[in-house]
Amino acid sequence: MELGGTIMQKTLGLATAFIHSPEYETLQEAQREMDNDPEAQRIIQEFQRRQQSVLMLQQTGGRVGIDEVQALRQLQQRMLQHPTIKKHFQCQQELTNTVHTISDIISRKTGLNFASTGGCC
Repeated sequence: MELGGTIMQKTLGLATAFIHSPEYETLQEAQREMDNDPEAQRIIQEFQRRQQSVLMLQQTGGRVGIDEVQALRQLQQRMLQHPTIKKHFQCQQELTNTVHTISDIISRKTGLNFASTGGCC
């Protein structure tokens, strides 16, 4: 049982180091900025509404026209070009890269592919 405790303690240490990493802290700051940016929130909500509308139409057997698809793509581009939203997505990608790096290190050390979508074993 000692081994399990040691592994758990080290895991908690890794988690603590992770939440104090520059990537995590930068993402948290970008999230706060995005949450406090009314224009960013309006654009995100508009995109989500339009996306939900297209998904509902598809799920109910409706035909999604080219105009709806183009409007959704244009709104997505506008959303991704908004400085606050763009910064958030970039920070999120940097944190995701860090998680993949950690997973790759574990995979190399153990010989198990922790990065695969099917699990490690």
